[in-house]
Amino acid sequence: MLPNSRASGKVKRPIENNKTLSVTLNPGSTLNVLYYLSGKYPNEEVEGNNLKCDTKIYIFPLKKITKTQKSFYSNVHTLFIRSQEILNINILTAHENTFYRNSFNTALQGIALDYSRIIEDYVKELGKLEQSNPEKYKAEYEVTTEIFAIWELCRILFMAPASRKGKFSSSLVYWVNKFFPPLELSQEEITKIEDSFEPQMEPAFTSQLIKLVLRGDVRAQNMLNLCRTGDETSITDHTIKLIIQLMNNKPQVRDHEELDFNLKWGDWRAECSKLHDELNLVDQDLQKILAEVLMILEGDDHIIIQNSLTWAGALGSLLLHHYPTIDLYELRNVLDLCLLHKPPKDPQDTEQAFIKFLHLKINEGLLHCYQNDLWLTSHLSDLLYKFRQNMIPEQSSALSSLSLDWIIGYREFRLLEYGEILAGHPTLWSIAFDYLRYCPTFGHNYIQELVIKVPLDNEFKINKILDICKVNDLREEAQYICKIAANKYLREKRWTSSLSYLVRANDALQIKLIAHQFLNDVIETGELKFEDTINSLPVHEISDVSLNFLMQYCEFHHMLKQENYDMAKHLLITLIRSQESPRKFWPVLLLNALPILRNGGTIEGKPIFSKEDIFDILCILEEITSTRRKQEFDKCIQSLMQWHTREQGYDEIDEKLKVIRLELAKDSAKAFIAKK
Repeated sequence: MLPNSRASGKVKRPIENNKTLSVTLNPGSTLNVLYYLSGKYPNEEVEGNNLKCDTKIYIFPLKKITKTQKSFYSNVHTLFIRSQEILNINILTAHENTFYRNSFNTALQGIALDYSRIIEDYVKELGKLEQSNPEKYKAEYEVTTEIFAIWELCRILFMAPASRKGKFSSSLVYWVNKFFPPLELSQEEITKIEDSFEPQMEPAFTSQLIKLVLRGDVRAQNMLNLCRTGDETSITDHTIKLIIQLMNNKPQVRDHEELDFNLKWGDWRAECSKLHDELNLVDQDLQKILAEVLMILEGDDHIIIQNSLTWAGALGSLLLHHYPTIDLYELRNVLDLCLLHKPPKDPQDTEQAFIKFLHLKINEGLLHCYQNDLWLTSHLSDLLYKFRQNMIPEQSSALSSLSLDWIIGYREFRLLEYGEILAGHPTLWSIAFDYLRYCPTFGHNYIQELVIKVPLDNEFKINKILDICKVNDLREEAQYICKIAANKYLREKRWTSSLSYLVRANDALQIKLIAHQFLNDVIETGELKFEDTINSLPVHEISDVSLNFLMQYCEFHHMLKQENYDMAKHLLITLIRSQESPRKFWPVLLLNALPILRNGGTIEGKPIFSKEDIFDILCILEEITSTRRKQEFDKCIQSLMQWHTREQGYDEIDEKLKVIRLELAKDSAKAFIAKK
């Protein structure tokens, strides 16, 4: 891995033994690898350059996040935050109040449903992409469909609102039909059946009709109508008509109270049984088919299981035709019956997860989900934890078997893994810290470790990282990041950004060094090159002593330009007495007094500086020109003599700064005369 700063141009063949650029790999965790890049490029590799690299750290996630996954992860993140905010409110208000707990459950049920809608939209989007590019999207589409199936099953079993038994059974039947649909006939087979004078004789007809009846599909009625002769007086047409009427008149549990439904259900099954007993057709093949249809409608377990291809299909058909009011705990017995006769041939983790959840073995189901997808297991365990925590102790629930201590720990570790993967992504890294923040045991430690490894690509990203540090009370990490950012912009000579981050890092020493560099430029050129930089800094950031000196010095020159000599002299004396500038800058401060001494007198004969001010200035002047300080100040005065000339609009100066002495002597004389 090479850094982005590698130069472009003609590349010569490098000498192999001259390469010193190296990469060290260290496992950051089970999900990330840390790349430590260090060394330099060989002279021969890039013409005219010898590029040196500071030690660079790259986080390389072992799990690749696709573009479609990126959009999906971003969308569901908002739901995770909403659910956490609801949980926080519930902790503050609910306690043992049943009303608040029910309200909280209702809100969580809405979030679970919103998750389902987003996942379904994601599946539909992948379905379209898979059609256009099967090789690229087929695997992702299949995995996401499995995720949707697991999520919907858990929502029906553990997160759906409490309702009558029939609603639960209907939801499971819908789930089976959606995710375990029967195989469709080919267009050639359909055409052959429709064009046949005796469709019941076609091999595909019987199997397809039975499949549709088992699933309660209305298309079964259309297939039955194909067997009619057109003679309404015939026994065949009359029987088919009665069967279709029975299908249409089947009682629906949602339309009746439980007791009323049970009565109507019993009467309806009795009619099916009676018609079956009276069945007597000339066409024995058709009679056999219709008899099997009626036995399914009666709810014959043996016939239903025998004609089902999978355990899931058998379960859905039994719930539809035999157990329309089954409850959660009776479901396990029916499931075991289906598994006994239709065991999974080659059970994968997804199918095992279905079976475990239907057996209400939630922890085992989650462990199988972990093998399927980390997003699924992290978000599913998070929502199950919130439902389990809010469960009223005396109420019986499907979540009763789930240990609260177990789900708390499992949820945290899965969220930590998921957040760690996102932290290595170039655009999703910021939402990773939201997941880590809601892991009470180890989340803070993970944030401390990962936040300093996020690449500092731009100021927007740096400020976002610092906001994360602020939210999570990571002061040391924030200072560390500010120092890195400051050094980055210092190398690029972006002084304003660098100083801004140094102030936030409280790095007074580095700020002082930069300030001295600015003052060196004044000594060398006489220009305030740093003025724009200081003026660009927010006022609240100029709290450092060195920066405050630079700001006041800029203000002093601004006063001189406006010929506000009275204010300028007070500010200059303040700067001289502050002792904040380096010693070598003292001659510059003394020379800055010249325009005030020559132009600052507003009243004839009145001194400009006070006796105390003159004394302080003379003390510094003596310090500069004394023999014991000669070497320290000679270089500075020599630099000043290069630009402090008449051609530049200044007085000529010498090593003793006689021009300052002369003007101070004049002002002192005024002070003496005024006092006398």
